[in-house]
Amino acid sequence: MIVAIHQPNYIPWLGYFDKILKSDVFVFLDHVEFSKNGFINRNKVVVNNNSTWLTMPVSKKYHKSSIKDILIEDERWRQKHFKTLQQAYSSFPGSKIYLEKYRQIINSSANLCEINISLIVWCCSILGIDTKFVRSSDFKISGQAKTDLLVEINQMCGASTYLSGQGAACYLEQSQFGEIEVKWQEFTHPRYKQKTKEFIPNLSVLDFIFSQNPLSVKVEK
Repeated sequence: MIVAIHQPNYIPWLGYFDKILKSDVFVFLDHVEFSKNGFINRNKVVVNNNSTWLTMPVSKKYHKSSIKDILIEDERWRQKHFKTLQQAYSSFPGSKIYLEKYRQIINSSANLCEINISLIVWCCSILGIDTKFVRSSDFKISGQAKTDLLVEINQMCGASTYLSGQGAACYLEQSQFGEIEVKWQEFTHPRYKQKTKEFIPNLSVLDFIFSQNPLSVKVEK
């Protein structure tokens, strides 16, 4: 049983979905404190050959709240993000279907976590990923230190292997995992056709979806 754990980010990059694909159970780490200037409430897309941030405005009063409790109170971001995606990708085949579903999801809730998870699950369905999802808030977790927390979640999921991102190498204490094997994610960003002068990596998965149209067979019907 391979388990991976990550905060529920906003329309994440392809490496995030590679981790989901390589795991049997993917845990949304939603009970921990929100960290600003990360990717929980923002990501990048391409507009006019340049990468552009799409940011969900999180009020300062939520900066020390659990991710699962954050509400997006400024309504203007929805229309702004939709119009930006429309401007950037409306010329791609299948864009109307993707744009409409995206709009439905972001309008379905004011809760940041619910929006992010719904978008991730939707993107997985497009990419053909059927990994099981759970939320850390569903468990009764006592661990607070980073490694203790991860070990406890893995044990609760019945993990035999923990798939970790390379960024955790600086703090993860592998010896604490006992019989659970720690495996490091190996991911090489693919190059795909973009409408840009030079390829721009590490963008939101939506750039890949709009550019490649994974549902093209269904769209054509």
